[in-house]
Amino acid sequence: MSPYPVKVTVPAIVDRAREMIVQEGYDGLTLARLAAALGIRAPSLYNHFRDKSELVREINRMTYVALTAAMMDARIPDAEPVEAFLNMMRAYRGFASRNAVLYRLAFVSMSDGELFDREVYAALAQPMQEVVAQLCGEERALPVLRGAWALAHGFAMLEMSAQFNRGGSLDEAYEAAIATYLTGIISRANDDLLRL
Repeated sequence: MSPYPVKVTVPAIVDRAREMIVQEGYDGLTLARLAAALGIRAPSLYNHFRDKSELVREINRMTYVALTAAMMDARIPDAEPVEAFLNMMRAYRGFASRNAVLYRLAFVSMSDGELFDREVYAALAQPMQEVVAQLCGEERALPVLRGAWALAHGFAMLEMSAQFNRGGSLDEAYEAAIATYLTGIISRANDDLLRL
């Protein structure tokens, strides 16, 4: 421990906490151990975070922001809605796979205190909803988005848990799943247009 106070920032705290969770799991993160890793006294952390739940809530928020950014980065400018949808769904699975520990933490939180505001979720989901609305119309965009999210999340969680154990290519299986879902969206939208 340094004889002089060490200045730490919120991003530095969160980054180190994320590293600890990735390396040692959720239970490996304690404020005392985090403070020691940062070279400060534990009470100094309370200037930034009330408790572990508040810190984990910020980690979860950052994970969700990063997931949204990955999906937005996959959206090629001026791409057709079909291509944009497929690229964003692929980016979702890729992000979950590359960030498995933090992804699971964000979506299987330990307590209500670790979940961030629902309004934040809604705002971050808006870009994907806009793409979906181009495929199926504004009035059906939200339920269709929820279905797409359930498909991507369910596949990612099963893949991370090694539940797909009957052989075959998981890449091909995911591509087939999202293509089938997309075909259903477009087919239903076309049926609705024919009934007008």
